[in-house]
Amino acid sequence: MGKKGAAKKIYDSVKSFKKLIDSNSGEIQKLNNIIPANEELSLLIKSIVPYDDKDADNILNNTSNKRRVQRSNQCTFYSVAESIIEMVPISNFNVCLFLIIMAYYYDHYNRNKNFSIYRTIMLHKVAGVASRFYDLDSEVGNEDDPNQSGMVIDALNNQKNVSFAIELTLGLWRTFEKCAKGKTEDDAETDLERSEKDEETSRHAMNIVGYNYKKECFIVKNHWGEDKFFYLPFKVLDMKKLTKPILIFFNKNK
Repeated sequence: MGKKGAAKKIYDSVKSFKKLIDSNSGEIQKLNNIIPANEELSLLIKSIVPYDDKDADNILNNTSNKRRVQRSNQCTFYSVAESIIEMVPISNFNVCLFLIIMAYYYDHYNRNKNFSIYRTIMLHKVAGVASRFYDLDSEVGNEDDPNQSGMVIDALNNQKNVSFAIELTLGLWRTFEKCAKGKTEDDAETDLERSEKDEETSRHAMNIVGYNYKKECFIVKNHWGEDKFFYLPFKVLDMKKLTKPILIFFNKNK
């Protein structure tokens, strides 16, 4: 089989496994929680702006400029693959992604033949399976620590890769996406006003690749069509009773 044939086989396999997992993807990460509107959190999300690569105060742990397109709603797998790709003995992102999905699926299937995979896709579980599969050193952040942002900064300073997930109302996620892409303030304001109401929440996983102390922001890599990275205020993670952050740290120096 030639290189093109092998690549197509891998791509088709990835699509097949993602289809299996994502068949009800619109519902998988909807948490059906109702949280009260919070003006401070709303304003923080509205303050998200695209990355400025000319800012001398940027401290980057991962300087990859490659923009990635997420082809499914399973952000957890993309976030983990992004964090570990430089640590595994392969160089192809899609192959890494496929192997994580396959290992995750069989890990849960072997534990419980009747399991519902739609209830098990959480960032810390995907990270745990990937770490065992590739024999990587990873740890879950302490969810009780009030200084969530401090944990991330310490991890970045120690050259660890960071995957994270937060929970927001659907209205705030709309604002989040617009601001990260540099949409106009008027567009963002429309969604901010919508987000003032109580709404169902959903969770999304991304990667923190650096920080900027002066801006009091993390530098975040996502895959919703942003231009490179964007700035996310530290305090979004520290408002942990509302955003319920999950932090995963991968040690590159094992």
